[in-house]
Amino acid sequence: MTVSSSILLACPQLLGCVVAVSHKGTTEVIVLAVHPDHQGRGYGGKLIDAVEAKAKEKVSLGVPSCREDVIPFFMKRGYKVRLKESH
Repeated sequence: MTVSSSILLACPQLLGCVVAVSHKGTTEVIVLAVHPDHQGRGYGGKLIDAVEAKAKEKVSLGVPSCREDVIPFFMKRGYKVRLKESH
């Protein structure tokens, strides 16, 4: 398992971060966050670009049901929605 992360800084403020885990042929985005004051400026896309550039395989993500508002962001980038049942 490989864990990678990227951050965006505009000193002295953290603009955003992403954490991804690669395991068994898939890279999964675990965390993607952009400071609310800086959303809508392309920073989330740049962070996902960094993950996709490092990944040697398919990139997927899990979206908690409480954050369904982020689904359109990923759909614009070509990701497909696949519903998972809760355990």
